[in-house]
Amino acid sequence: MSEKDMSDKELRDRLTLAFAKAISEMEGFCLTEADAQKRKVRWPTIAQRLYNPGNLRRWGSFPIQDGYAKFPECKVDDCRCPDHPAEEGFRALRKQVTRNVFDRRLSFREFFAGQRDADGVVLPNGYPGYAPSADSNYPVKYAEYVLKRVKEQFTDRKLNTLTIESPVTLVVA
Repeated sequence: MSEKDMSDKELRDRLTLAFAKAISEMEGFCLTEADAQKRKVRWPTIAQRLYNPGNLRRWGSFPIQDGYAKFPECKVDDCRCPDHPAEEGFRALRKQVTRNVFDRRLSFREFFAGQRDADGVVLPNGYPGYAPSADSNYPVKYAEYVLKRVKEQFTDRKLNTLTIESPVTLVVA
């Protein structure tokens, strides 16, 4: 089905999944042991060990382990793949994406770096960021990566004008 033929809800769901997949890639959820060795990172990753593809710090009443929410073990053979929408960690990640993209209407930069003033201080009632630099992240690189991956999933849309400063909702407008 062409993107032109999709309902707004179908486009929102597709955007949300593309966004969540890109985040799970950045967080090492789909990293193989060989790739982990090349990157010199511990395997399985925190995201894999905690069934938390977005490395969410907390989520509802789920327990915290190593500073991140620990979701229930997935019972599907290949649960390390984001194509299992019933898996609890991906459900939480998709909900966070929906909240930031469609409810808060954040730009790519704001999603990852937060809503901040010129000095880098979070604005009053502002969103602090999904991957702020204060947590040793690189939010601009993160935003650029997710934007690139989202654009790859929407070939029928005119996304070449989107930048990390654009509200994500332009994708489905």
